[in-house]
Amino acid sequence: MKKLLFSGLLMISSLSFAAIWTVTTTCGVVGKIEIADNATTSQVAQAVSQYNYNQCGVRPAKVNLSLEP
Repeated sequence: MKKLLFSGLLMISSLSFAAIWTVTTTCGVVGKIEIADNATTSQVAQAVSQYNYNQCGVRPAKVNLSLEP
């Protein structure tokens, strides 16, 4: 839990250049999260997984990332 909190605080501190991602959870909630522009795909997947856990109470088995123009 401490590791997750620390990584969350680290991401918040680097949000000076952030991208807004639209997220659809496994239980159908659609929302937006801010993630640093220089985040790796694994960091984005981790943030999306945490968002899904916060909204639905479960971690997804896999995270699909798709870029739309």
